[in-house]
Parts: sequence; structure tokens; C-alpha cells
Amino acid sequence: MVDTFKILTAFLDKFAVEAEGNTPVEPTEEIKRKLGAFAKGELPEAEREELIALLKANPHWVSFLADQAKMLRSSDETDANGTGAST
Repeated sequence: MVDTFKILTAFLDKFAVEAEGNTPVEPTEEIKRKLGAFAKGELPEAEREELIALLKANPHWVSFLADQAKMLRSSDETDANGTGAST
């Protein structure tokens, strides 16, 4: 039984860092701002290319981008129906 724990401990020691490194990271406030600007079509091309590379490295951020786009679409529909605040 002791050998089983030694094998398990050796395995965890070897692969623990790799498993920890795969934990999704929440986008920073700056990245969230850029994702919002990207969703609106207002992000400059250079920043857009950088953001796309970040999205490829962090695919779980795409859901945040999709939420931003949904909020914009919802807001546009509200304004089109005349139920939004006039500006």
C-alpha cells in the first residue's frame, strides 16, 4: 500500500504544475474594456489583432465577448422599439 502512495505522490509532483497552469484566468479590466470595444466595432486594428491573439490563447474569454455582443444587440433592439432612453 505504501508503494501505491509513493507512485501517486510522484505522479502528482510531476503533473501538478501542468494541471494548475490550465486553470482559466479571468480577463483583466483592461481586457474587458477591449472586448467591449471590439464587440462595438470600435477597437483599433492593432489592438484588435492583439486581442484576437489573446482570445486564441484564452478561448474561455469568448463567452465574455459574446455576452458583450448580446448586451449591445439587446440595447439596440430596445432603442429601436422606442423603449430605451432618448439621447
